[in-house]
This record gives sequence, C-alpha cells and structure tokens, in this order.
Amino acid sequence: AGYGREGNFDTTLTPPRTQDGATVLLNLTNGLCRSRSSRAKCAPSSTVSIYEELDKEELHHLSGYLDSSPVRVGNGIYNQLQLVLYGAVHDAVYLYNKYGAPLDYEVWQSLRSLLGWLSQTWHQPDAGMWDVRDSREHFVSSKVLSWVALDRGIRLAHQRGLPADEEVWIDQRDAIYEEVMSKGWNPEKESFVRHYSSEVLDASLLLLPVVEFVDPTDPRWLATLDRVQKELTYDVLVERYEGESANDGPADDRVLSVSALSGWRSALRGLDASRRPDSLWRRCSLTPITSGYMPKR
Repeated sequence: AGYGREGNFDTTLTPPRTQDGATVLLNLTNGLCRSRSSRAKCAPSSTVSIYEELDKEELHHLSGYLDSSPVRVGNGIYNQLQLVLYGAVHDAVYLYNKYGAPLDYEVWQSLRSLLGWLSQTWHQPDAGMWDVRDSREHFVSSKVLSWVALDRGIRLAHQRGLPADEEVWIDQRDAIYEEVMSKGWNPEKESFVRHYSSEVLDASLLLLPVVEFVDPTDPRWLATLDRVQKELTYDVLVERYEGESANDGPADDRVLSVSALSGWRSALRGLDASRRPDSLWRRCSLTPITSGYMPKR
C-alpha cells in the first residue's frame, strides 16, 4: 500500500524536478482522487492499482522473508478523513501548472469537485497528518492545509482564467485563516499548538511559513519556532509531537521524523540570517534528507 504520511511534508516543500516527474505525480494524484469520487475523498493510502479497500489481512500461505511470518497486507487508515491531503494535492498541482504544463479540463474539473466538497467539510475534526486512530480533533495542520487547497485553487483560477466558485472558495479560505489565528494559537503558551484547545506542539506546524500561511517573520511564527526548537528537536531531528498520547498506531510510533527535517530546514531558511541559529542551520544544511522515520531512543 502506498502511504503518504511522511510525504505530506515532501510534497508541499519541493517543486517537481522534471516535467516527466511532475506528470507522473499529477496522474497518480488525479487517479487517487477520482477513484474515490463517489465519496469525494482522497485516499490516505492505496494499492498500486488504486484499489479502494485496504482492510488488514494476514496471508497464511506466505512464510515471509526468511520465515519472518506473519505476513500482513492492508492499512486501516485507508478510509480515514485526513484533510491535510487536499492541501498537498492542490499545492502539488499548482506547482505542476507552474513548472510542468498547463492543467487540462478533466483535471481541473476533478479539482473543482474536491474544493466544493472541502468547502463544506473543513469544519469537521479529522485524523490529522499522523492518522490518529481512536479520535478526531481539529488539528491546526489540517486546517492550514485546507486553507492551502482553497488558496491554490483560487490562484489557479486567476492565473488561467478557469471557471471556479471563487466567492465560495475565498470566503472559506478566509474563514479558515481567522479560525486558526483564533483557536489554533495558545496565548498562554505563546505558540500555535497541535489542535484546538491543546497545549502541546506538533512538527507539522513547521509547514505554516513553507505553505505561505504565515510570513517567516511573523511574531507568532517566530515564537512557535522557538517553542518547537526547545520542545521537539533533538539535534537536527524533529519529534512528531510531544507528550500527548495520540494512539496513532504501534506503541513506538511517536518517532523522530527524518522527513520532517525538510520542514525544519525550510523553516530556518525563511528566517533572517541574524535570527537563525548558525550551528543548527549548518547541521541541517549538511544533513541528507531521506524518506521514513526513526524510533526514538
């Protein structure tokens, strides 16, 4: 099963390097979303053939590599609501249109459908970027990436003169912004937080300036960055979240995200050089970014 949790950072941080690569990404993204058009949702995970249902199942007829049974397939998150995906999708498509080739009619119609659904759904709590299993929350990153989806749709419509429900999208984009600034900011902690009414941080907050939700010099962002550095970082690695039990899978799944280094590096890059911790910046710049994540030791 394809799994895009860590890729949520990478997709929104890096423009497609080649037109061929961007085309592959667009085709895959469009296929994932259109395959679930009956429910107007993008799949958090899928098979190579974009098969929708991925219930966990044990394959008793297989012994596994070097008899490392049991062999299991599937992923229980396939039908979760993860609003962050819409921001990742629309940001990737926006970059494709900018660096690759103009969008065609069918792709734009798919995106319009998704944005229409999102305009009515972003108010709901979801499973968040780290696919919380047992409960839903109003995660700040989910609201911000919903804002990204609507913002990129508005930009595309303006740049290409495409038909769009712009008034609705603008109203909803602005409503998300106001809500995050009101409910996603904790005045006592002086920081953006993981979800509304929370007092803990989340590595996904590093995306806020990267996706242009806030300016890198915004006082609220600078205060949040200081908090993240103090409470979530270990050298150049960033823990997904602090303290709070999210129950997002295995017991050791609260991990140091290597992919989140992309967000950490980009967040530091946006700072004025006089505010950037020099030693940390040098280590981040020299550390290669790899896919995956590491258990906390």
